[in-house]
Amino acid sequence: MPRSLTRELLSWLCISWVFNLAGDFTYLTKIAQRQSAGNLLDTADSGDSKQDLPIPSTILGIHICLYCVIINGLTFAAEKIENDRQNSIKEAIEIIGSTIAKYRGSTTCCGTTNFRKDDNFEKNYACDATVLGSLLKSAAALELWPPAEYSCLSLSWNAVVGRIAALEIVSLCDCIAHEPGEDPESPRRSFGAFGRSYSPPFGRSYSPSPARKTPLNHGVKDDIITKTDIIENRLVSLRLTNFK
Repeated sequence: MPRSLTRELLSWLCISWVFNLAGDFTYLTKIAQRQSAGNLLDTADSGDSKQDLPIPSTILGIHICLYCVIINGLTFAAEKIENDRQNSIKEAIEIIGSTIAKYRGSTTCCGTTNFRKDDNFEKNYACDATVLGSLLKSAAALELWPPAEYSCLSLSWNAVVGRIAALEIVSLCDCIAHEPGEDPESPRRSFGAFGRSYSPPFGRSYSPSPARKTPLNHGVKDDIITKTDIIENRLVSLRLTNFK
């Protein structure tokens, strides 16, 4: 039984469908949803095709109607997996887009008031600009934004999530603001370059903001990750009974 998207996964998916192995079907479709980068039947390795699926010769030679039922069922399942993958990726990119739109707007998002000097408004404005600029530059470098230029739909869900986890977002407050109760004249504490560990572009190793009253980058990246996790939790594996 494959543990990742390999050439054998489609064959095992067919076997689980033919022999009503509901648990295996669910397990395999979960892998396909997260690791495929296109329709399973269209992106199979060279040499694979619907005709190469491990369907018993007795079915191929005698029960042609049953053969058609199997192929139609697997095609339906592959299309459902592909639709779920594309829709989930689009939603994830829309999260980045809505965050960019928020910081592009006229409303000031940074509400920090504990700067060293009495020029909070100017620094709040500069902080918003820093968040927006770093988000735009990082998303562009990871080919997540703008969506019109980069087709994330050619990537797997795991690949997109890995790139989102690799976003480098920084705020001015990370550099110059102090925690409430801290000595304003004390050296600024270091929380790392962006407060994140990751393995771009396809891995996903994410560490949330350090425990502090004011989260790094005002929690912008934590918010993006949290919303992405909600999408992933909706990306549930398929049930065999829905395709028979």
